[in-house]
Amino acid sequence: MNETTSTTHGGTAADATHYQTLAQQPIEIMQRLMTKEQFLGFCHGNVVKYALRCGHKDDPAKEMEKVRQYADWYVSAARGETIDPMKKAQVETIGPGCYLYAAPKAHGTEKSAEAPSPDPEQKSWIDCVKEFNKAYDVPTLPGPALRYVEYLDTLATQAELINEEINELNVAFDDWMGGGDAKVAILDAICDSIYVLIGLALKMGFNLDAAFREVHRSNMSKLGEDGKPIKRDDGKVLKGPNFTPPNLEPYI
Repeated sequence: MNETTSTTHGGTAADATHYQTLAQQPIEIMQRLMTKEQFLGFCHGNVVKYALRCGHKDDPAKEMEKVRQYADWYVSAARGETIDPMKKAQVETIGPGCYLYAAPKAHGTEKSAEAPSPDPEQKSWIDCVKEFNKAYDVPTLPGPALRYVEYLDTLATQAELINEEINELNVAFDDWMGGGDAKVAILDAICDSIYVLIGLALKMGFNLDAAFREVHRSNMSKLGEDGKPIKRDDGKVLKGPNFTPPNLEPYI
């Protein structure tokens, strides 16, 4: 196939040439031979590789197309789907390891809402809650909470808010599990729960961002000696021999 050949997969001739190049790597075979974690790592590594090459190659658009394709395979694999090497990429890349999945429009259905364009000045979740606290004059502790007994009522109120949001999440999830159309309610409850949990961390004077990363580091140390996850029959991830618990003392 050359660049003047038409395609039957909805892409351009240039797309077809690129997919043929990618197909030289038996991506669908690799997915079958690797564990899920290994395959995700392989796809993510190629996303990073081609993203870095965009800055010094003569045709950065071609490299970015490879980024999108490997990112699409990453998303498909993460969802438990079988890779289709000829499927046109459906993801928009924000940066290595950060993908927006744009689901294709199904025939005869409403067009899915598009994700907003990424804003390089966009605040972190923690900064958003800080902005809320400042705008609404919500008390935030100047240091570790246990040293400030006058804030106990504020902390108790925050705990009540957390319980309310978690209860709303449970109700919405039970509704959805029972066949109800509650996905919007679930997402709303998840966001509200995260919001009030961050609020509690701020009120307690915790360094939440650093603590979260330390917990993530600890979780990633649960892999077995062979680099594979150890799981119970119900799917719960168990701790491997190299597990190290998180050290959160520096962040309280």
